[in-house]
Amino acid sequence: MKATDNMFRLTFYIGEEQKYRRKPLFEEILKEAHSRGISGATVFRGMAGYGTKNQMRSSQILRLSENLPVVIQLVDMKEPLLSLADFFGEAVGKGLITIEPVTVLTCDCVIT
Repeated sequence: MKATDNMFRLTFYIGEEQKYRRKPLFEEILKEAHSRGISGATVFRGMAGYGTKNQMRSSQILRLSENLPVVIQLVDMKEPLLSLADFFGEAVGKGLITIEPVTVLTCDCVIT
């Protein structure tokens, strides 16, 4: 296993209904990250949460159309991530963006 210490994780906390140029914001962040060559990205759709307006959101069966929380995590070097955060900072609006150092472990394991 190989460890890399100079990597960072950028996390966007947004609502699934947020838009950027009339398209879902989470999709646009993912596309832009990919086009910039960001090492890795994952989008998570939350089951429940609340944000700046302190309004609870839940995926209960009768409320599936609610604006559920979405978390986008990106991993790369600090500068490309900060550049992406600057690009989408205005689009996120009242969302939250965090960045923290991470140790990335890679494995060249062969599964048989």
